[in-house]
Amino acid sequence: MIGSSKKRIFVHLLLAVLTIAFLSMILVPAASAGVNKWTSNGLGVDVHTLAYSPAFASDQTLFAGTTGSAYKSTNGGASWSLVGNYNLGNGSVNALTLSSNFASDQTLFAGTRYGNTGSVYKSTDGGASWSPANTGLSSASVYTLALSPNFASDQTLFAGTYGGSAYKSTNGGSSWSPVNAGLGNSSVNALALSPNFASDQTLFAGTGGGDYGTTGGAYMSKNGGASWSPVNTGLGNTNVYALAVSPNFASDQTIFAAMNGDVLSYTFDSAPICAKPLLSLSENRVYWSSYADYEDASLSVDFSVANLGSDLAYHWQTTSSTTTNGVVLAPSLPIYVGIIPAGNSFPFSLKYNIPAGVITFRVIVSASAQDACGSTYTYP
Repeated sequence: MIGSSKKRIFVHLLLAVLTIAFLSMILVPAASAGVNKWTSNGLGVDVHTLAYSPAFASDQTLFAGTTGSAYKSTNGGASWSLVGNYNLGNGSVNALTLSSNFASDQTLFAGTRYGNTGSVYKSTDGGASWSPANTGLSSASVYTLALSPNFASDQTLFAGTYGGSAYKSTNGGSSWSPVNAGLGNSSVNALALSPNFASDQTLFAGTGGGDYGTTGGAYMSKNGGASWSPVNTGLGNTNVYALAVSPNFASDQTIFAAMNGDVLSYTFDSAPICAKPLLSLSENRVYWSSYADYEDASLSVDFSVANLGSDLAYHWQTTSSTTTNGVVLAPSLPIYVGIIPAGNSFPFSLKYNIPAGVITFRVIVSASAQDACGSTYTYP
């Protein structure tokens, strides 16, 4: 009886197990990673940023920025491998961006943050190794990076940092120059370039936060970062943490901004109207700047360029100077002046070597400048 009872219990348990297994097959569909739900891919570390290859459809490559390291996947995120360990400093990798020609040049950049300091690093072998790319860049934390859509040809990229600084490189990160005019002193959290940057030179910055006690906003540059203007109507004084530009920006003129609690869109009513800056060059003074120059027959000439129009003039530079009677220009050209606001003037000096016996000569100075749309004009 006891044996029969045990047998019945075993049979009941077996039937129960089979029933549960059968119901499981009916009621719980087989799991498919990433289909209609989020599925962990097992990276197991804090991830601050993601970036994918422009050729993702074919190479399935993406990168993840973490604290002190970056990870790479070549199978669409199914598995990851550590790249650049100990070559990216001690900070968090806050920004990653890949060359538009990554499939062939294997170039990508990482922006890091360690406290209030940081750096930019570059890899030209798909992340296997990294080297600093920060000449001219301050040691401030790097919050965001943005590459020109035509990086393969123009080698242009931008970095946004803690404390209101944006930087630009036109040589693939080998050196950087600040591009801050009009940005204020809030941290630059986001940068986004027009898809037509090569022709319209338009980009946007989202600012705010940091320890400067100021709120931020959205800013627009129509001259490759040389100067910025706020585009905050309807936005208010708030911190902007992410920006996106419509892929059809040339026609729809629309951008998007993300902040705490909302995402907003902004559509410009029309493309900017730009015209040749109204500039005038004048000669102010001719003199020997020192007795040594007098003995060497090196004559100085002071000039000034005035903006007589109502718009900013960008990237003014003296490009050449022709002379008569054998007089030779001493300094090398071009001489870069930069932005000249409406109603303002900017002085500069040139020095000429005067041959013996020459008492009169003529000088013609040629220059160039850009309008807000990035078009270049020559003077005279």
